[in-house]
Amino acid sequence: MCRILLLLPEELVHSIFSYLAYRLEPRMHCEPPELQYEPDSTDILSLSLVNRQLRRISLPFLFASLRIRGLKDVKKLMDQGPLFSKYTKTLILRMLFLLDEGRMEILCQSLPHLKRLACVDIRSELNFTLLNALHEHPSVSTILVASTQKLPKGSVDLSKVVVKQSALSNPSHSWLVPRMERGMKVSQLLIRRPELFTNEFGLRTFEGLCELDLLMRHLPVTLSWLPEFTAAHPYLKKIRFIDERNDFFSRHTLPLTSSFVKEVSNKQLSDAYSTIRLSITRPAICSTSIEEWRVTGLTIIIRSSLIEILSLLYSSFPEIQTLRLEFAGRSTPGLAYHIDDVIAVLRLFSSLEILALHCSFKRLHFGRRKLWCALPRVGNTSQLEAPSAANIAEAGMLWYTSRFVQRIPSLQAFDIHEEAYYDEEFGCSGRWFVKGWLNVLNAPSGSREVVGTLNKT
Repeated sequence: MCRILLLLPEELVHSIFSYLAYRLEPRMHCEPPELQYEPDSTDILSLSLVNRQLRRISLPFLFASLRIRGLKDVKKLMDQGPLFSKYTKTLILRMLFLLDEGRMEILCQSLPHLKRLACVDIRSELNFTLLNALHEHPSVSTILVASTQKLPKGSVDLSKVVVKQSALSNPSHSWLVPRMERGMKVSQLLIRRPELFTNEFGLRTFEGLCELDLLMRHLPVTLSWLPEFTAAHPYLKKIRFIDERNDFFSRHTLPLTSSFVKEVSNKQLSDAYSTIRLSITRPAICSTSIEEWRVTGLTIIIRSSLIEILSLLYSSFPEIQTLRLEFAGRSTPGLAYHIDDVIAVLRLFSSLEILALHCSFKRLHFGRRKLWCALPRVGNTSQLEAPSAANIAEAGMLWYTSRFVQRIPSLQAFDIHEEAYYDEEFGCSGRWFVKGWLNVLNAPSGSREVVGTLNKT
């Protein structure tokens, strides 16, 4: 690879480094699951050791992001000052409670030397001294904070602060108003009791809002305020409807899902599934009508008729990007589905990027053939014994996911969760788990491979 890079124009090498500088990682505490890009310097660090040319090209990527977790990292910032000063754009601060007053002062005094610093992501409590230092920095435009609880108390300037998530349980958000009047922005808003919200709430504005989560309960919800609310928030791109207790979607129907619910009812399949989470995304060109938003994420519980349910989903929501399938109850031979039949339907979803499978191993089959090979386990006497149920499930899911990616070109990742009792017949003796994320790697040969490790407990 290095020889090829040295033969390419430098502009093209820079583009390749831009691709290598990030990796897709699962977004934490997000359901349906999503992926996001995170900085990754592993490959670029190796390439920077090849020669001076690649070293020069790699430096802006290696020092673009800086993490500080304590005094040791503060000293690193001072020792490598010229490089950080020239290239660092993002500063990630964690565990600031480890810094005493003197060390915090050293950190604040170092900030002006980061000439290109634009964003500071604070993943612990933000104190008044640091907030003032960041506000005085001329190039810093964004200070990311996890929640309002992490902000210092008092009437402080919040014009650069973006709170990642804030929650409302009541339409009257008076406790947020003073902070927003001082310039605070909110990126993600969680509404805990949407049944209390009326048209008046549609007139409220939250500067910087990108995502809206509605925690649905058993009570009916009026969304008449939503069109005006979305029109007032041009950066709002995603809305999630979360039904954790399976109380809402089993009793009520949203306008966006009415056609699907009707078709399922006509096919007498209403008892075959349950919807528990739904994500909608605003198209690039969209009027104020919420009807033009698209369903792009879905979590459903499957009890039976998987192929029929997936076919109806495609008819109603062809633009799904993330799909989570949770299989309910104990597996029975009559409720197992040939993997190629499942693939035949899923490949219709041309935008499908993430497939999450929960307790699916015994619900899939490949006829009478089992082409995976589980590793044997070491017994108490150091003798090899038959593979455990967890090892068999792990091997089977790795084989199934590999078959999925060979036939569904849009897939980028899997979220796998398998669990069962050690004694499945009587449902006792504890449980085993196999879970984790698997990513799809496009190999140089043109093939697609599943990479990653599933954790077994």
